[in-house]
Amino acid sequence: MNASTVDAKPITFRPARPDENERICEIMFSEPPQEAVRVCESVERARRFCYMQVQEPGLDMGWDRTVFAVIDGDPVTVLQAGSQLGGMSITPALVWHTIRILGPLRTIRSLPYVAAQRRVNAPAPEGSYHIGELHTLPDFRNHGLGKAALEYAEAQARAEGCATMSLNTTVINPARHLYERQGFEVVEARTDDVYERMTGIPGRCLMVKELS
Repeated sequence: MNASTVDAKPITFRPARPDENERICEIMFSEPPQEAVRVCESVERARRFCYMQVQEPGLDMGWDRTVFAVIDGDPVTVLQAGSQLGGMSITPALVWHTIRILGPLRTIRSLPYVAAQRRVNAPAPEGSYHIGELHTLPDFRNHGLGKAALEYAEAQARAEGCATMSLNTTVINPARHLYERQGFEVVEARTDDVYERMTGIPGRCLMVKELS
């Protein structure tokens, strides 16, 4: 499906294949999120931890709902969205892999963050088409790929009969301006002292777009 163009080159969307986990990681975590870096206490550990969430067997991250935006045959944007999109559950496999990457002491120190993150993540409206992940390779940012991906997601949401779209993001995320231009509004913002102390970010907000 052609959604738009970048420098006169068409953007197409296709599902990510099971053998493309490495490319998903490259797009999403070439620059690990601030939260992960602060909690993992290094950029490299944060990258390993984030890669683990995608690549390790037994961790269901909903990658069957993952789509690539492609330019010249090269995936450059990752979109994960859907009306039945679930989050990552804390399982024995996740705990084991976390200990393996962070070590026992860092894993224990991360526990308050896990609880704080749950407090600042407001639940999406029932039946909403929820955008769990939207990432673009650094060299391709600010070229309209985020807008194209959101428009693609909206077309999917309407096809599934969803009344709303939603997403959670940090209160300091510059991409909020993009979401607002695409019709999303902040319906709830949550802050937490523990979350801010551990990540340097005051909190997160839930943004919703009504589909009329």
